[in-house]
Amino acid sequence: MASSQDSNSTRRLQRLMDDLHQEADAEWNQMGVEGPDGSFEIRWPTLQSGNDISSDGLGGGDDGNDAVNSSGNFVNNSGNGDGIAFDNLSDDHEDNEREDSLRYMAILGNMSRSLVNLMLAILRKKFNAPHLPKYARTLLKTPTHVGTELTPIAGGQFWYQGVETVLTKYFENVIPEVDTFSLQVSIDGLPLFKSVAVQLWPILIKVEELPHAAVILVVFEVNDLQQRGLQFGDKVVRLVLRALIADSPARAFALATVSFGAKHGCLKCTGVGEYVENKVIFESVHAELRTDAGFRSRIDKDHHKEWKTPLEDLHNFNLIDDVVVAERLHLIDLGVTKKLLGGLFKHEFNQFRRWSPQEKESVSNFLIKTPLPSEVHRRMRSLKCVNFGKGTELRSFLHYLSPVVLKDFMFEIPFNHFLLYYCGVTICSSSAHQRLWPLGEKKCLMLL
Repeated sequence: MASSQDSNSTRRLQRLMDDLHQEADAEWNQMGVEGPDGSFEIRWPTLQSGNDISSDGLGGGDDGNDAVNSSGNFVNNSGNGDGIAFDNLSDDHEDNEREDSLRYMAILGNMSRSLVNLMLAILRKKFNAPHLPKYARTLLKTPTHVGTELTPIAGGQFWYQGVETVLTKYFENVIPEVDTFSLQVSIDGLPLFKSVAVQLWPILIKVEELPHAAVILVVFEVNDLQQRGLQFGDKVVRLVLRALIADSPARAFALATVSFGAKHGCLKCTGVGEYVENKVIFESVHAELRTDAGFRSRIDKDHHKEWKTPLEDLHNFNLIDDVVVAERLHLIDLGVTKKLLGGLFKHEFNQFRRWSPQEKESVSNFLIKTPLPSEVHRRMRSLKCVNFGKGTELRSFLHYLSPVVLKDFMFEIPFNHFLLYYCGVTICSSSAHQRLWPLGEKKCLMLL
């Protein structure tokens, strides 16, 4: 049965490649004509008299005589020697460098596998490059035995690459300058399909001392690495697990605690929430703080699930102080700011004045037309799109536009309350205001 399925898959793939070849031939024949010397001349658009097209930066000899020869190089048929040739690479390394360039383009351009296959088919057939691989998997050097590395676990499958393996590979040709690696661990769930409840839960680490290194997958071999360190030549680098970063659902899952929206769901204190209008509200700011020892001994039984989290087996890791409540994106931008702006637009806050349709339109026009600093890459949209707002949009609104917009459309007391939030976030968002951080903390506490 399996052999029959493999045969069918092979035939389908072959038909797909045949279709790609036919499409490539059709597109190629429409682009130009093949000359008697084997070169391929592009049919450039015919310009009517009086039209002038600037070709600054495109090279000299723009007389329509440029062509592509069968080797894939540009040549100039005008005889003036000004053509652009891409055959200056040494013959010993030319093939490898071409493959590296194509691989870089496919990855950087986020090209689909079928598009890479089409590109390779065109290059092999029309540019006389039989040395190029036929398929994207070969060009990109896709691992072929990943399936055998999956380990079945309760509720899914697990794949592990390893902290030591990745860091050793990263420093295979150089000795690290630092003496300690500080790790930040992040966990989140990513839906793979819209119609199926299948998710990928990557467990990622970031090395603080390597800001430009790729995020790598981690499993908790950390205890062993913290004890013996990492060996690079004659140097041993200590490894410390500094923080666990996850959004609220992922954090509750990783710590085996009740949901973040439960009455006993607060990560940092033992306060008990109350249901107010279908929401859990923690009114007290003076509840007893949780401790690592109290968490491990399960003093607050209502806070824990019936099973034990593997994180409790980690050495030198505080399950309360070293677990971040949330990162800025979910806590502030997509959290408080989005809730505030959406509530004002939909009149979900009884204490705030109701915006008329004319006021909503006026605010939307102001947001759209207001120019923002050059470092802001996403323009503001209408308030009608607030439910689809991106973190960068909401961050720009908070830091640049909110005091101006809300001053004219909020009552004085709610607006002053918002300014406490605005000032607290602004002060704590930059080390330039470090001397004001105690004040920012005080302002944020005044919100509660």
